Amino acid sequence: MELYQRYGRALLRKAERVLGNREDAQDVVQDLFTDLLESSSMDLTLPYLYRAVTNRCLNMIRDHKTRKRLLEVKVV
Repeated sequence: MELYQRYGRALLRKAERVLGNREDAQDVVQDLFTDLLESSSMDLTLPYLYRAVTNRCLNMIRDHKTRKRLLEVKVV
């Protein structure tokens, strides 16, 4: 995919900065491009892709915090 070749490394660096974890960053970027292949998104500019990666990273952080909180409540 041309978009991945053009923007993949930059998006991976962005996700890694937000998440602080290379494996999670790779998962976020891979999920984004998988979703892009399945949909016909119109606006595939770099700013759009940065927003999409950032939002997915923030969702992952939120989900991890929620899961951790729920597990702590369940253990107590």
